[in-house]
Amino acid sequence: MESKRVFICDVDYLYTKEAEEFATLEGGAVYVFVKAFDVREVLELLLADMKVRNLEAREIVSISPYNVEQEWASEEEQKHYLYLYAECEKVSPVVFDNFAAYERQ
Repeated sequence: MESKRVFICDVDYLYTKEAEEFATLEGGAVYVFVKAFDVREVLELLLADMKVRNLEAREIVSISPYNVEQEWASEEEQKHYLYLYAECEKVSPVVFDNFAAYERQ
């Protein structure tokens, strides 16, 4: 039987009217780690979790299985993303990285 894998998603998001950030922030970008069988399940879990957080996906830039060998710009980043990967693998099926938000114009 196929087992679940951890995927990394690059998401551009918008705050919905219900979000407390809505008045000052328009949206932003965030990496999200999702543990699922396939991309279809990733989308279901991701979009449901975003809705609870009062976020709307403006664009899902990419979804791919996370490669633990992936090289990042620094060793610090490498450890950070491995930590998020491990948290997704063992603790929660949807794990958000730090939000990079931009202000409402």
